[in-house]
Amino acid sequence: MTSTIFHSQPVITSKFASQFSLLKSLSTRIDSVLSDVKGSLFVELQDQELKVASQLVEVNLRAAGAVAGVVLEGHLQRVAVNHGVSISKRNPTISDLNDPLKADGVYDIPTWRKIQHLTDIRNYCDHKKEREPTEDEVKELIAGTDAIIKTIF
Repeated sequence: MTSTIFHSQPVITSKFASQFSLLKSLSTRIDSVLSDVKGSLFVELQDQELKVASQLVEVNLRAAGAVAGVVLEGHLQRVAVNHGVSISKRNPTISDLNDPLKADGVYDIPTWRKIQHLTDIRNYCDHKKEREPTEDEVKELIAGTDAIIKTIF
């Protein structure tokens, strides 16, 4: 009986080592898996918020633009974190995020300009300016935000 135990010991050791390696590899991947889940949930939430913004266009243009602007701002904050871009302000606006992201090469000048344009529309929605935002502008803000969140990570 003892000789059977000694002969099976290398097999047991091998199986244990294999299981241990599997567990070890899972522990290194868990952060990645959790990040993927978090990212997927965030994208789903953004899509739902933009749907709400689209529905609000019929009710209140300013509210629709404000919701789309919040989605864009939140997304750019996440992009800055993902790329390790340092943002100096505690509560940055879209412009406060847009400039450092361009400067760090996260995206190019045409994308930066598009975001600046969307920021201008958002500002018409959020602040009493010289004029009200138009329906076409708010729809452009919603569509532009949707495009940015789908292409810039």
